[in-house]
Amino acid sequence: MERINKYVELMDDFLALDGNKDFNNLFPKFHVTLVCDKLGLTGVHKSAFEGLVRKGILEHINWRAFLLRTRKMHEAFLNEAKRQKELAVKK
Repeated sequence: MERINKYVELMDDFLALDGNKDFNNLFPKFHVTLVCDKLGLTGVHKSAFEGLVRKGILEHINWRAFLLRTRKMHEAFLNEAKRQKELAVKK
């Protein structure tokens, strides 16, 4: 949790910099996805985890869900690449 919290702090700081307003316009929100099968958090770490989840900053998924998402995104990418190729051939 300390590492995740540090990432969140660094991202907040990065987006707050005047020179990064373009990032803020394109990506006004960000989130962290924690991929692990089991959580063993207690005390302040559990409270911090739950707080970030409530704020919509942190999402926890297991490896099976992660691999399913990855497969679906890859399939969508390949389908779009095929569609674009077919459109290019028609021109």
